[in-house]
Amino acid sequence: MTYLINCVTPGVAPKRALGSVAGMYTKIVRVAGGTRIPMLLVTPASTLTPSQLHKRGWSPWGGEMKTDQGAAVHILPDELTITIDGKVFLQDPQGNPLSPEDWWELVDQAGSRVVVAVVPDGTPFEQRALIEAHDALLDSLDTALSVVPVVHH
Repeated sequence: MTYLINCVTPGVAPKRALGSVAGMYTKIVRVAGGTRIPMLLVTPASTLTPSQLHKRGWSPWGGEMKTDQGAAVHILPDELTITIDGKVFLQDPQGNPLSPEDWWELVDQAGSRVVVAVVPDGTPFEQRALIEAHDALLDSLDTALSVVPVVHH
């Protein structure tokens, strides 16, 4: 079984982005087979759906993860933005939220890449509830995952 650990601000929902494109997201570290994986969990934030992301090569939760070179996570001291083909998918102009312990070190070890996971609205972001929701997310076509390059500005 795969476990999800170190959700940011356990017990507190992540802030809603206030930019032109809104969505909920949180940083987590997922442990799969002993490997620690830095992830951004994101609820749908635009008209781009998981099925459209699957057509780009993204996988359902638990599937083989490939890199989407047309996507990027842009991180500035006061903003976090996810773009796909240059279009904003999620933007948080209020800053780069707190990270779980070792999250940035894991991003560096992964070659400045992170797994972006689009999950259905209502997916719990609190650690214990997210662990309990894991089986429902596994292989769900309502999820889409890809390895995405991180760009520091």
